[in-house]
Amino acid sequence: EILTERHGNGGFGYDPVFMADGKPFGEISAEEKDSMSHRGKALKLMAEKLKEI
Repeated sequence: EILTERHGNGGFGYDPVFMADGKPFGEISAEEKDSMSHRGKALKLMAEKLKEI
């Protein structure tokens, strides 16, 4: 969701105007944001696969 007003001051410059799961990206931790991102999900999957090797 795109917000009409800025919320928080964390993350990248545009994070305060985006919301996911009811939380503005500017107000969540980097770890929480990473868990939602496609990159974070890919890294988690890769780490699981590497354990199988």
